Amino acid sequence: MVSKIVGKLTFEILTGRITTDSYSTTIKKLTFLQESSLVQLASCRAIAGMRHVEAGIEHFLSALETGNVFTRQPSLELLIWLFGRKQIPKALEMANFRQGEPLLLIVALGKGSSKARQVEKILKKLNFIVDKQLLWELGKNRQELMALYGINKREIGALADLENPLEDLVIEKISMVALEG
Repeated sequence: MVSKIVGKLTFEILTGRITTDSYSTTIKKLTFLQESSLVQLASCRAIAGMRHVEAGIEHFLSALETGNVFTRQPSLELLIWLFGRKQIPKALEMANFRQGEPLLLIVALGKGSSKARQVEKILKKLNFIVDKQLLWELGKNRQELMALYGINKREIGALADLENPLEDLVIEKISMVALEG
């Protein structure tokens, strides 16, 4: 579990799988959880790395602060900024997952003393099995990420001196939503 504190919120970022429920059952459970917390699931296949996740969260919070939002539902707004797709159906398509597929779980928690307990409750309700090893796998599916974000080899070659040019380009692509907004 990775914790990122931004302003008054703590974002808990976990990777794992849900093997016991179908997609539709999981989405129903997620909808009920949204009433008390900001909880979002997404397929790991569309995540280029932790800096990508952090950039998406920061853009999301900035949009909320400035009122530059595309939807009134924070959970959907988070997906828009995480994937750089201002059309909700396209953001949902990128977040879509299959049973047993590696998932990213983002939980936003306010100030409070029982954060670990809150996260445990959410994990239990979703039947989410944490797999920390999946954090290290984020971004390894280079060809799929390049296709999802419309990035070509020439663009990656131009940034070859960077540690992770693909993740940097994905962050640039999701940042463009703010300029297009």
